Amino acid sequence: MKGRLPCSVNLPILTTAERALVGTAYVHQGRDAATSIGHDLVSGSRKQGLIAAWTVYVSNEKAQALFCWRGGLRSKISQEWLKGEGIHLPRIAGGYKAARRYLREESARALAHLPLVVIGGRTGSGKTHFLLRPDIQSWSLDLEGSANHRGSSFGGILGDQPSQASFENAVAFDVLRERPSPGLIVEAESRRIGRLNIPDEIFARMQSAPIVILERPQSERVQLIFRDYVADPLARFEAADPGRGAKHLRAFLLSSIHKIEQHLGGELSTRLSRLLLDALPDGDGVTHADRHHSWIETLLREYYDPLYDRHEARYEHRVLARGSADEIASAARDALHSTQ
Repeated sequence: MKGRLPCSVNLPILTTAERALVGTAYVHQGRDAATSIGHDLVSGSRKQGLIAAWTVYVSNEKAQALFCWRGGLRSKISQEWLKGEGIHLPRIAGGYKAARRYLREESARALAHLPLVVIGGRTGSGKTHFLLRPDIQSWSLDLEGSANHRGSSFGGILGDQPSQASFENAVAFDVLRERPSPGLIVEAESRRIGRLNIPDEIFARMQSAPIVILERPQSERVQLIFRDYVADPLARFEAADPGRGAKHLRAFLLSSIHKIEQHLGGELSTRLSRLLLDALPDGDGVTHADRHHSWIETLLREYYDPLYDRHEARYEHRVLARGSADEIASAARDALHSTQ
């Protein structure tokens, strides 16, 4: 998938093979010939079926606009057909590509003037949960949500990621959405979230923005990681494949450890794998929480925390505040309001 706009749905006039046929006619015979072939392909009961499907979708949505991938001819035809049914919808001239270009330009322009505060903290401190708090959500720019990835080597637990273009479109929508806050709060991230690159204009701002650090006792961090990377995913895997959820979870977690084996070192990687296998013996579906706590504590103490300590020195001069979720929420709001 090359890309899509958030909240868009694909209700095409032509199939992929039919589009190729019409496109070939356009190149070799011209627009009139291509249009004629298109009308021949979609007529009678098929045309009425398409219009009926579009009408049902439109009636269930509050706001819509029509657009093509690029040229605009198919959306113009759709617009005319719907008009014949008494349905009047605007059309995006230039199609998806024009809409994408507009989103990128407008979001970049907005970011140039929006104050930004970055939320940092150790792995498992609950930064993503903080961004989703009801009192913070309208202020937050949720990059991991748009990327469908948690950001760490274990972040793919959420499933497939969107294409780079779809991710950029979703982020632009998020930047431009109406919000009551004077600025944005965004989680500290590396350049990539999974396989996706954070848009340059956002990442550049994140490298110089003030930072608030969310602090949480290690015991609570372990509990959060257990919930996010073990208990909740196990429930999703089990719902998708009853009786085999634990096997899927075990395979995913072992794969995640393997991905960072060169950073962990052979001894630590082997030890973590053994602790994990002890927690999920044979993928039997039993979640031994205390045993999971053992490998999670080891991973934090011997890998993630030392990594965080090395990186923290680079941005110490930008730290505004440290503390609990309530304390950094207050500090972040104060910082954003002070820029007005």
